[in-house]
This record gives sequence, C-alpha cells and structure tokens, in this order.
Amino acid sequence: MLNINPTTAVLLLNEFVTLKPNDWIVLNAANSHVARCLIAIAKSLDLNVVGIVRRRELIPEIEKLNVDFVGVESPELSKQIRAATGGMPISLGLDAVGGPATATLASVLSPAAHLVSYAWLGGLPIHLPQGDLIGKRLNIHGFWMYYEEFLPKMRAALTQATKVVASGKLSLPVTTTYKPSQIKEAIEHSERGGEVLLDFDHA
Repeated sequence: MLNINPTTAVLLLNEFVTLKPNDWIVLNAANSHVARCLIAIAKSLDLNVVGIVRRRELIPEIEKLNVDFVGVESPELSKQIRAATGGMPISLGLDAVGGPATATLASVLSPAAHLVSYAWLGGLPIHLPQGDLIGKRLNIHGFWMYYEEFLPKMRAALTQATKVVASGKLSLPVTTTYKPSQIKEAIEHSERGGEVLLDFDHA
C-alpha cells in the first residue's frame, strides 16, 4: 500500500509546483485513499488544503483529517472556497474525478496554476471552461506515477511517505482482509470499492 497511494501523493505534491508552508492546494474526491494520503502529507508540509466531496454526509469524516476547508460539489462551491481561503492564490489543483468537477477546480485556481488529472472516477472527460484555460493560462497535466520521468524519484517519494506514516499522521485503513482461497470474493469486493488485502499468514 505504501508503494502506490502515498508515493503517488508525494509525487503529485512535489513535481508540478514548488509549494511553501501556508500555500493552498485544492483536491477533489477528498474521501479517496490517494486524497487521504495527499491531505496527510500536505499537512505535514504545513500546506493549507481545500477538499471537495460529492456527498454532504462525508464532510465530518474529512474534517477529521485536518483539512482547512471541505465542501460539497455544487454551483456555490467556488464562492465558498474563495471565502474560506480569503482569496489567497491556489497554485495546485488535483483532479481525480473529471467531468464538471474539473471545472470547479479550474474556477478557483490562480493564474498560471497547475491542474493535474490523475484519475477519472466520474468516468467523463474533463470539463475545462476556456475562460479559465485561456484567461488564467492554466497548466494542465496528466499524471501516472510510472511515467518514465518519475521512476528515478520513486524511492525518495516512498521514503518521504514512510516518514509521514511512521509519525502517525497518516494511517492506511483496510476495509477487510481475505485468505488467498477467497481471491474471487476479494476481487469482487475491490471492484465495489474499498482497500482489500490478502492474508497469506492464514492461508
């Protein structure tokens, strides 16, 4: 688990913008495993985090992760985020959803900010208003941790992530554990959602 989500989070935070303490970032799918890693690692760097979720009932859960503001995808959200940040610039937006959710991120990013798409949970192409793309000269990136340029950096990213886990600031919740003989059930559970592990000690 350390090899994937926390390492992805470190690379997303390190590779596109030089972030300093008290800088703001914004991310959606804030309840996802990668986003939880992003939040924990960002807070360990003293960054301010805006998290976006798609369901109101998720807000209390995400607030416990120490985000600075969490909101629900809605037509009012951009205004709410600007109020929460005091209009401070947001130079990095991390998109795991696609579709209209990408437009929300673009709307709150500052000029010359970087918008990074690393997943497509919504199953739709990203929506990006030309007013934000052209007017703000946004930098748009697709991200996959196994791109050639990131491979030499993965060990250092893993080391950074491990330190945050060891400090207790990041836990990696497991939904359930299956025996290898239950591989079919494990795969079905994984496809429904949730972190699933195989336990080879009790095969």
